[in-house]
Amino acid sequence: MKSIIIFSAAALFSSARAHITMQSPIPYNELYDTAPLNPTGSDFPCKKGGAGYTAKGGGNATVGEPLQLSFHGSADHNGGSCQIVLSRDDFASLAPTSKFKVIYSIMGGCPGISGTENTYSVPIPSEVPSGSYTLGWTWFNKIGNREMYMNCATMAISGGKGSDADFASLPDMAVYNIKSVNDCGTSETADVQFPEPGKYVLTGPGFSPKPPTGSCASGGSGAPVAPGTSTGGGSVVPGGPSSTPGGSPTTSNPGAGSTGSFDDGQYHPSGPGTGKASASVKVPAATTLMTSTTASPTVEASNPAIATSTASSPATPANGTPEPTGGYIGKTPASPAAGSSGASPIAPPATGAGQACPTNGAVVCSPDGKQFGLCNFGKVQFMAVAAGTKCTDGKVVGRRARKIRYFV
Repeated sequence: MKSIIIFSAAALFSSARAHITMQSPIPYNELYDTAPLNPTGSDFPCKKGGAGYTAKGGGNATVGEPLQLSFHGSADHNGGSCQIVLSRDDFASLAPTSKFKVIYSIMGGCPGISGTENTYSVPIPSEVPSGSYTLGWTWFNKIGNREMYMNCATMAISGGKGSDADFASLPDMAVYNIKSVNDCGTSETADVQFPEPGKYVLTGPGFSPKPPTGSCASGGSGAPVAPGTSTGGGSVVPGGPSSTPGGSPTTSNPGAGSTGSFDDGQYHPSGPGTGKASASVKVPAATTLMTSTTASPTVEASNPAIATSTASSPATPANGTPEPTGGYIGKTPASPAAGSSGASPIAPPATGAGQACPTNGAVVCSPDGKQFGLCNFGKVQFMAVAAGTKCTDGKVVGRRARKIRYFV
């Protein structure tokens, strides 16, 4: 009997660890919870409803520079589609009504295929203001049960010049297979085609698009992004330069004969100033193959021409912040060279670096409110807040304008 019990416990532990989880940035609860979201929505968003869930890890990012995204696990369900999203709600205030905005969409091959997970270079777009955020990674698997995975991490972002309106213009996060949110689902053996993928889209290897299922698919699903010559390197589909101040993102076309609004599967939380977004969208103008020039990890591609292609310089938006480039860095090597572990999570700061802080993952404000930083392994390195904002009580907020009355 004892041997049976031990075997069952080992099998249970193995299955719990078999799924994929975000490795870098370091998510809440680090690598302990790899299961998908409960389909009832009881732990939506970010699996916050799980027992013993705590805010740990996190990281820092800069607008205009790429954020490295890597994963841990082996059951990749033959890939699928993913989104990288941001919410201004911190860990304590995360709730089903929290609004997440899409900064990057990956359709096909995400987070990996055949047990080999990819590492991605995710651009932080110019629409994002400086401040403290919850970063989320969502995944809709291609093979297996119809599920939604979501890992989150605290993220301090600097260098942003975007306004609140710029950030609000980003598309809302797609939510499927969660009954408490909507009736939208995904099809097995296909990569879900996001109706509102946002400004930056990467199509991965073997991309086989299908629209979301259920009532959300009744009005159209967006024109599929052409896989083109995407193989191991994938492809980046940037939108054309914005014609609106602040760099508002372009969106994608719902297809011939599809007009008006519909339940598109995007998550539009109820609350002041929110509501159903229009499905009116525009297909990105061009497909550009992207590769990373970093030494590690190595890009694997079946076509040498793809592995060596480069992208043209991105346009500079109206707000003056250069648009970052991003894309597929490569598959995490199965057998890394000695002394190398491929993509690594955020490392502890060197001894003496930064100022001591008590709580990992917490946002720390400078005494004058002009700087902020994220407590990481007991140290915080401050960065300047955006113009017109101030760090107060662990949050970066806008300064209130004083009203001046004139008497005549």
